[in-house]
Amino acid sequence: MGSIDTTFILEKKSRTDSTATLFITGRDVEYQEFVLRFNNCNWELISRANQAEIEVSQIPDVIFKIIQFMENKKEWRGSATELLKVIEETEIVPPIITKMLNEYHLTVLKDNNINYYLYRDKKERQIILTKDDSDDSKYVMTVALYQNHCHQK
Repeated sequence: MGSIDTTFILEKKSRTDSTATLFITGRDVEYQEFVLRFNNCNWELISRANQAEIEVSQIPDVIFKIIQFMENKKEWRGSATELLKVIEETEIVPPIITKMLNEYHLTVLKDNNINYYLYRDKKERQIILTKDDSDDSKYVMTVALYQNHCHQK
């Protein structure tokens, strides 16, 4: 692979499976994944995803709930437990939401003009979310990709 410009990898979960995923990447080619089915000696396309769609599909739904929650707010302050209550999330525990916010605050939240800060002292830990409405174009793109991903599930 040292001098190859483009790589195609066809992967099946098991030898007898009729469905496979074709991964394509290269110097001049955007990363893509194609799910294919072998039927009557032909490969049929089941689904296709580009890099942006794959990235959005890997973002936890709770991050999009936070983005929607902050849509009409300039600022929100509270504990992780309080945040989970206001976004009506029951399946995630407070330490995990804090971990997710730490992971996505420089990417998805920032792209949606949401700033995340974690304030700690001896008595409490407080999450601070602020919204900067200077540029909503990235927000619209991320939400549109997410909604498209939800409809494909």
